Amino acid sequence: MSYPTTGDIAFGHVPKVVRLYREVLRDTGARHGIAVIDGGRAFADADRPAEELWTDSMRPSPLGHLVLGKAVARALRRWVRGASVMITGEGGERPTYAEPRSADL
Repeated sequence: MSYPTTGDIAFGHVPKVVRLYREVLRDTGARHGIAVIDGGRAFADADRPAEELWTDSMRPSPLGHLVLGKAVARALRRWVRGASVMITGEGGERPTYAEPRSADL
């Protein structure tokens, strides 16, 4: 799961380092056939104000945890019904990612 940030709500600012982290997770999941849950997308799709989803800038509220839990439940639904949670992996080489400069974070 890529963890949500307060910047995911209402088109806020998501730091470059977080965007890079999410890209690496998505690419790794695709390469190995592992589904990755996008916590930021789950929060954005919840269409709730940030103050309802967060207790502070780091900790989700009870509602925020519910949103994340539902995203996990959706991802695991097929597995609970007996299907595989794995997806077809793309394989391939691991790319090299450019680490953001500290000034760009």
